[in-house]
Amino acid sequence: MYYYFTGNFDYAIKINGLYFGVIGRDPKPILIENPSPLVELCPINGGNNLNFILEKHFFLSPPKPIKITDMKGGYLIDFCLKKSDLPFKVIYQKRFNNFEITLFYDDTSKVSIQTETDNFVEDLIFNCPETDTFSVLNTDFVFIKDTIGKRKYLSLYKLTGKTEKIFCGEITDFSFDTTINISYSLSDIAKHKIEIVYTVRDNVVYESGRKVSGETDLDKLSEKIIPFAFFEDLCVGGDIIKYLSDEMQQNALYLKDYVKDFIGVMPPPLFRNVNEVGLIRKKSENVFAVDYYIAETQNRKIINVKKSDDEYFAR
Repeated sequence: MYYYFTGNFDYAIKINGLYFGVIGRDPKPILIENPSPLVELCPINGGNNLNFILEKHFFLSPPKPIKITDMKGGYLIDFCLKKSDLPFKVIYQKRFNNFEITLFYDDTSKVSIQTETDNFVEDLIFNCPETDTFSVLNTDFVFIKDTIGKRKYLSLYKLTGKTEKIFCGEITDFSFDTTINISYSLSDIAKHKIEIVYTVRDNVVYESGRKVSGETDLDKLSEKIIPFAFFEDLCVGGDIIKYLSDEMQQNALYLKDYVKDFIGVMPPPLFRNVNEVGLIRKKSENVFAVDYYIAETQNRKIINVKKSDDEYFAR
């Protein structure tokens, strides 16, 4: 079975005592034929080693720094380990009228939000101490912002009642008035821009509007790429009619129910059919799975969409 290994920095990897080279941010495919092998990771530039056995329990519930993706015939194993045992350190702390926010380092960057009724702690993907608070319809919020070069990041939390994370990720714009408005862009074929409106009612926050923009020039796409562009538009709720034949357009409303929800699109790995498109689904906090679909085309239009079997193919 193929295992793809990737990490947040460079590691030397051993499998059953044999050295297999260095893994890093680019996935490294390794064919492992022995059942339940012992994997040993050693960071190249210092840090903690990690050893584990590839067995059933590991795939069902991997340790928190590891993300597993079942690719139906192989696995992607992504490591995000701490660099070293650095001591606890408070990076930033600020007291507002009715809560206190603390950014600190404890193996990883973390945020702590302490209110009069709740205490919330989670890992952060960034640690810049630009924070502020605002209210919408008597519901309090706090946000953390970070800018790295031209890229902007936001974490947004509701404070009133039980503390709740509303959004976390890279953004292009953020504003609030009687609603909360967040927009972000995707690095996909159409360069989609997503604009989300959050509404607050009785201290409950919910998504009340979503606008998707981004245009794909089908005439400039290779016919082999059209299925990927189609599934990316389907994923974000974009316009899929332009991809479909006249007959398929009649079934456009049923396609989302047929495919069901997914969070991303990927090309098929080495052990899958070259014509498949992988759709990534989140199973739990750090466990993912890929289902494969084939979008058949004729005259640059999709004439059929079918799900592949879970059994994998050799190319």
